[in-house]
Amino acid sequence: MFDFEFDHIIKDEVNLAPEKGLFLWVFHADKIPPHIGISLDGYFFSLKSSGVDIDLETNQVLRIIRNKRIPSFLIELSQKVISRHPKEVYETYSKAQAGVDTCLAPIKVILGIKNSTKLSELLIQLKEDGNIKRVFGCNSAQKLRGIKTYSTADITNRLLHLENELK
Repeated sequence: MFDFEFDHIIKDEVNLAPEKGLFLWVFHADKIPPHIGISLDGYFFSLKSSGVDIDLETNQVLRIIRNKRIPSFLIELSQKVISRHPKEVYETYSKAQAGVDTCLAPIKVILGIKNSTKLSELLIQLKEDGNIKRVFGCNSAQKLRGIKTYSTADITNRLLHLENELK
């Protein structure tokens, strides 16, 4: 079951050019919950339980997805939705923590969307506002139709699990 289904997923990665434009990255799209990051004009940002990724080159991140065969979606967004630059926002975070900040927190600030507790809610808002341009499926993500159903408790439990692994 899905909380959010994409209208169309492009399976041909030839047209995928994450070095230009704004992209929402969904990693481990087949898992509950998935992990997300964002890129702008070739630079990637992500909040993880182990820290923050700032200014990674998108081609490097794409290479990791391909080499490790990580089911992922890359969602091209309209740049008009940006309310703050990703670098400026991510520099204010140290790591994702259960009950504090998830990987979604900085993305909501960047996109100026406050009322989302899960990725599916963010995507619904982006779609309603006409800000989703294209969706690319990488690896086996092409077989998925969207974002699987999960709860905020699933997010908290996953972060607690990751925090315990880091100890």
